[in-house]
Amino acid sequence: MELRLNSPVGNLPAVYYWPLCKKKGYDEAKEIIETIVWGCSDIPDLSVPLKKNILHDVDVTSYESMKALTKRYNKAINNVLLLEKGTQKFCDRLNRVASKELLRHIIQQTYSAAVTDAEELNKYQAFSPDVYGETSFDLITQMLDVIKPGKDDVFVDLGSGVGQVVLQLAGASPCKRCVGIERADVPAKYAKAMESKFKFWMQWYGKRYGYFELIKGDFFHDAFRDKFTEATVIFVNNFAFGPAVDHKLKERFAELKQGTKIVSSKSFCPLNFRISDRNLSDIGTIMIVSEIAPVKSSVSWTGKPVSYYLHVIDRTKLEKYFQAKKNGSLHSLFAEDAETSCDSFETDNSRENGDKYLNLNAPLKKRGRMLKPPNSSTNNGVEINGEGPAKSIIRPGKLVLAHSELETLETTKKDKKRKRPVNGRPRNPELDPEWFSSCTLRTYVMSKLGNGLNPEHTQYLDYKQIAREESLKRLMDTFKFQYIQTISEMSDPLYKIKLKKCIEEEFQRHKALQVQISELNDEIETIVIRMQNYIKRL
Repeated sequence: MELRLNSPVGNLPAVYYWPLCKKKGYDEAKEIIETIVWGCSDIPDLSVPLKKNILHDVDVTSYESMKALTKRYNKAINNVLLLEKGTQKFCDRLNRVASKELLRHIIQQTYSAAVTDAEELNKYQAFSPDVYGETSFDLITQMLDVIKPGKDDVFVDLGSGVGQVVLQLAGASPCKRCVGIERADVPAKYAKAMESKFKFWMQWYGKRYGYFELIKGDFFHDAFRDKFTEATVIFVNNFAFGPAVDHKLKERFAELKQGTKIVSSKSFCPLNFRISDRNLSDIGTIMIVSEIAPVKSSVSWTGKPVSYYLHVIDRTKLEKYFQAKKNGSLHSLFAEDAETSCDSFETDNSRENGDKYLNLNAPLKKRGRMLKPPNSSTNNGVEINGEGPAKSIIRPGKLVLAHSELETLETTKKDKKRKRPVNGRPRNPELDPEWFSSCTLRTYVMSKLGNGLNPEHTQYLDYKQIAREESLKRLMDTFKFQYIQTISEMSDPLYKIKLKKCIEEEFQRHKALQVQISELNDEIETIVIRMQNYIKRL
């Protein structure tokens, strides 16, 4: 027994077989009703019949009721096609871009029909880079809003899984080509089914989509090197990738062309990365990194918001560094980069926190006491150097160097003697990278109280410590994710059977080896006896 739904644009009908499938997270009867609603959404003349007649009195558990539903829908669609086919009104409905919600429905339809056993996707070797995880539709929509791909862009998904991201880009963006590369056998198998089902449903609704391809293979293979060089937008879910895979990716990213955008679940360099003579070979020297605000339920492996990072290849960073070094203006370049880096951390939460602000001329802590800030006063608020009250928002400003003018004034004659010019040349911080690297970048934060500044609440932010804590947090998140996946694999009812089978195989292998050892010992004894007899004859 089957149920047919005619295409609203006259293409091949969709066929469902009774009894309808119903499993966790998917109900085929509900999908039929939603498909009927979306099929009528582009035909205003069917809006009233849809509510009053087509969807009236439906019992999803009864075959006769569902059969009558599909007959009413097919009759209405056939009448519309007879009236409109060949007219401008019908042509206007063809080859439109699917709306966001319709595309979400199509991809869900595609996934439900193509992926017959979702649990099979979670069976992989523990602690390997082949960990499977899916990215949500909403996160990719947010990514599209940020990167705004154009008609000349080429999108590449490294580790595309079953291909959902590639299909969404093909249906929602004007990209010239969308490519997904997946090396695991099970996701690649389902990706082929996803490809055919997606094409069918897009044609059934009469919607336009761009060229795409889902390829099985290792994206590090030389055969796919041209995919990297042609790409202008790259997506890689590298949350569970180890250092070795990330290092290989950085080597490939170094070959990308100027302006290429990379979106990843783990940044390839710190957000506040700054070029120096010691890290000229790092990928951060040609990347501008920013964080994409996290979206709730953005990934399949956790319900918590997960941040993604946008990297833009910009080789002018190196040019500016060497030019500034040549002109002796490294200090101003670093100060400009520091302001830009700080601005990227500003969030809505920081704006709402009105009891703190950044003090640009904060007193330096020296030998266990606080130095009084010069020319500062209060008048029912906070004033900075007498210029008026500060605004009640966190405002990232210029970073204060430990070697500041205020500290220089407080140095003793002995310290000044120690800082005499070497070989008659003064130590210029702009021309001496070693001097600049020895300074600690600090941002001073003061609490805003009723009577002004309170030195007891003064603290400073060590950006190196923050970077270490962030790296440690990401590492622990990776371990936690891999541990949970291992526990999940062990909780599988088939795990015990597989383990017993492996033990039995090892036991049989051990017995076979023992037999071989015994045979070899017999052969050795025979050879020894023959040699002894031969010697006796001599």
